[in-house]
Amino acid sequence: MKIRFPAVRRGPGVHLRSQERHSSPKGASAVEFALVVPLFLLLLLGIAEGSWFVLEVSAITNSARTTARWEVVSSNFGAGQMPDCALPSPSAAVVTPAKAAAGPFAGAITSSSITNVAVDDPNGNVIGCTVTIKVTYQPLEQLVRLAPATISSSFTAYID
Repeated sequence: MKIRFPAVRRGPGVHLRSQERHSSPKGASAVEFALVVPLFLLLLLGIAEGSWFVLEVSAITNSARTTARWEVVSSNFGAGQMPDCALPSPSAAVVTPAKAAAGPFAGAITSSSITNVAVDDPNGNVIGCTVTIKVTYQPLEQLVRLAPATISSSFTAYID
């Protein structure tokens, strides 16, 4: 005995259940877009934040190098003049080249962020200057609560 299934009538106005559940591709694209865009923006902002941090580290390093060189070159050691790095605290004349070399980050440099140390030879003569600049890096985006970081750069310049 053969079992017969009722014939499914197909034609205009008749919809099958599987066709009723079919969604449009436009809705799927919108859902995919909504899932991918926040991740993409987070990645983009992370790249911008990292790039800005590297730029500031580079500027502070350049500022320390330029300031140490300026202290050695501008001091007249032969005439008995003490270099700025032999003074207990940096003068305003030391802050000026440091700010000039820092570029857009000059506002972060103050006289309290610069440390000068005179480099002496075994006889006690000043033979160079070591400049250390410390600044606090403030993150650009406040979406992710990143703690401020301290950037420190040191450079020693010797008298030739």
